[in-house]
Amino acid sequence: MTERRLTPTRLAQMQECFEQALGFEPGDRERFLVELRERDAELAESVRRIIKAHLSTGPELRSPIAHDPGRATGLARDEWVGARVGVAYTQRWCGRCHYCAGGWYEHCSSVDRTGFTVDGGHAEFAVVDAAAAECIPDGLDSVEAAPLLCAGFTAYSGLCDTQLRPGERCAIVGIGGLGHLAVQYAAALGAEVVAVTASPEKKKLLHRLGAEHVLVVEDRQTGDALRRIGGADAIVHTGNGVDAELVKGLRPFGRLALLGVSHESLRVTPIELVFGKFSVLGSCQGPRRRLREVLELHRRAHARTIVESHRLEDALTAYERVAAGTAFMRAVLVP
Repeated sequence: MTERRLTPTRLAQMQECFEQALGFEPGDRERFLVELRERDAELAESVRRIIKAHLSTGPELRSPIAHDPGRATGLARDEWVGARVGVAYTQRWCGRCHYCAGGWYEHCSSVDRTGFTVDGGHAEFAVVDAAAAECIPDGLDSVEAAPLLCAGFTAYSGLCDTQLRPGERCAIVGIGGLGHLAVQYAAALGAEVVAVTASPEKKKLLHRLGAEHVLVVEDRQTGDALRRIGGADAIVHTGNGVDAELVKGLRPFGRLALLGVSHESLRVTPIELVFGKFSVLGSCQGPRRRLREVLELHRRAHARTIVESHRLEDALTAYERVAAGTAFMRAVLVP
């Protein structure tokens, strides 16, 4: 990959521009910004849906979201210069509120989000807050690492939120960008993994990724299908649609984590929750320490990120494939 370098003059101009735009005082420079280059930007379907609803998209492709392994080149701590770093969805926070004090930055009312309130990474260079940058472990390819800063972070957080224990049966529902990673992480954590998909052609791949059981299920029949094989201790649902009867697939004390963005409803009664001792929860990325954990888990478990790569100049084509649902697993932009 061709090395791209900023001249000292251009870097100083960028720093002045961003300081003025962000309203930084000179004393704030110690915590200022990391400039990223040689980076891969991932396209996330859930965020693409939100952008389609709230923003007008044009030929410039108003960044769905970018997660950016790149080289830190300046304006960061000295030990970071030259290191590969990435940035997730939550980028800046106040550092003082109740949620920030507990490490749950994503719930801060003053948060800035990559690709929404601050620029994303669909460009040759991006500037991010140094506090939001995470080092990419050696041995982890940058193209494979890009989806981990969103899909991997989200899938791992969902598994953590279910408090999954070794030996438990965990069902991963929806095998796409999040689901294929969740299958591998659940297996690495010692669970008996059930992969649930509507695509029979994915069966062999899912067994290779660590699923002990693969259920090919018609839409909206997942709960019944899981119940027929004895249920699951934990269900991690990664899709943007949901089976209203999904709770039927839980064992007693079962936990259901919903990771997809949807306006659809679950059908569950208080009597089911009380006597089944079920827990139903929404899950997303966080807290921040889980990002570092999932990068290490991915590397040590020799997990695979299945991606299709697109050149930066073909970003609009990549966006259209994600919008049409034809991108396989995860789409990544490379410069």
